[in-house]
Amino acid sequence: MPGDTDAFDCYIEPNPFAPQSFTVTGTADNGDTAALVLTSVSGASGATHFGFWVDLPCNLATVEVIGTSDFAIGELRVSCKDICTKVCQSNPTSVGPGASIQYKGEIAPGIHRISAQPVPDQFGIFFHGATQIRVPFGFGFLCTGGGLVRILPPVMAVANRAEVVVSIPPGLGLRYWQYWFRDPAAGGPAFNTSNALCCTF
Repeated sequence: MPGDTDAFDCYIEPNPFAPQSFTVTGTADNGDTAALVLTSVSGASGATHFGFWVDLPCNLATVEVIGTSDFAIGELRVSCKDICTKVCQSNPTSVGPGASIQYKGEIAPGIHRISAQPVPDQFGIFFHGATQIRVPFGFGFLCTGGGLVRILPPVMAVANRAEVVVSIPPGLGLRYWQYWFRDPAAGGPAFNTSNALCCTF
């Protein structure tokens, strides 16, 4: 499962269509497990739906399906936790409305993707800090303070979108993320910022 999965569901249909039994086990990344025993699942009368979710500070790591016959899985869905919320504000840029920073998910254990758009096709820097502030900064606002950490090297936006893939250590805690970028076509201070993300890793 993706590293931040908090729910999973799908349908099981046995083959042959005669009633079959299945055991479905979900395991969280803290080692907790839960099992469902599905009996008399008949493919002739349609598939059977099942799902798991976690409501503890953990993630759903694996789902195992064991059946007494061959089976098919359909309409598989995975839900990932929304570990970030947007805060502060952004102002218009030379390419449109204010830039919005977005958390795009964990693509591998400890490896996360963050993007910002729309932004000029210029260099910019993603950074994060421990506190939320709101101070005029260029054409935008500095929304992040407290021990700032810059993600280097700078990234070049392409097609009005900037993106970074960054290693974030487990237990980093609550941090405020923002994108700071050049915008020479806007004149004046020639730089701007996105809004901010409040994320807990």
